[in-house]
Amino acid sequence: MTDERTQAAGGRPPLQPVIRPIAPDDAADIIAMSQEFAAYLRSLGDRAPLNFDTKAFRDAGFGPRRAFDGVIAFVDRKPAGYLLFHTGYDVDRSMRLIFIIDLWVRESMRRNGVGRALMAEAARIAREFGAAELVWCVFDPNRLAFNFYEGLGAERIRDLTWMSIPVEKL
Repeated sequence: MTDERTQAAGGRPPLQPVIRPIAPDDAADIIAMSQEFAAYLRSLGDRAPLNFDTKAFRDAGFGPRRAFDGVIAFVDRKPAGYLLFHTGYDVDRSMRLIFIIDLWVRESMRRNGVGRALMAEAARIAREFGAAELVWCVFDPNRLAFNFYEGLGAERIRDLTWMSIPVEKL
């Protein structure tokens, strides 16, 4: 094997990532990686607050009213990346969707197929849910993410703009 992944792994075949659903005991690993992700986005100019912590992960990610679900990747038994998502529905196209909230692969674990494996698992979950599409947003300066997603075949949605408003304002 002489592809980029083999070269990035120092000439040896890369280790295959192991992907499994998140569990409450993954809180420390997910939060550590989430903080790495936030630091990376800060380096690109993102100023959004980071309030996601162990309590938020456990409270919002598990139980009867869970707000998100996810998967975690391991390479050589070490946490390598994660993908968090929630379900949705596109009324115009009358189809279920999976909204990816976060996808992060640790820099030291890149070029091992972790990101592709996480996206493939999200697609598998989407098919199981009856969803026809994965949807996500990318921080505009994050060229690394755009290159990765476009390399998978993803396309930018140019005619939509995300908006938000605090509920207290309404």
